[in-house]
Amino acid sequence: MVKQRQRGKIIFISSGHEDIPFPGYTAYCAAKGGIRMMMRNLAMELAQYHINVNNIAPGAISTPINGPKVCPALRLRRRHAAKDHPGCHSNGRLAR
Repeated sequence: MVKQRQRGKIIFISSGHEDIPFPGYTAYCAAKGGIRMMMRNLAMELAQYHINVNNIAPGAISTPINGPKVCPALRLRRRHAAKDHPGCHSNGRLAR
């Protein structure tokens, strides 16, 4: 895009765990945090070329890996979930 002098977009897919700790998955969280920082730096570096850089970080999604443990707040009542575990969805459920 830069050599061709074309505008463009770069979109990264990350995870809510770029900001929210997930015990037992340090490497995963670090990798997602790295994607976020790479996106932020690239956005600044490529702005002069009219290249837009974004990161999509979906919230909690139930998968075979994380379904049972991604958010202990899901077992709590809705009003406590958001207060005690701010990284969890306040509606008390995971996306699928």
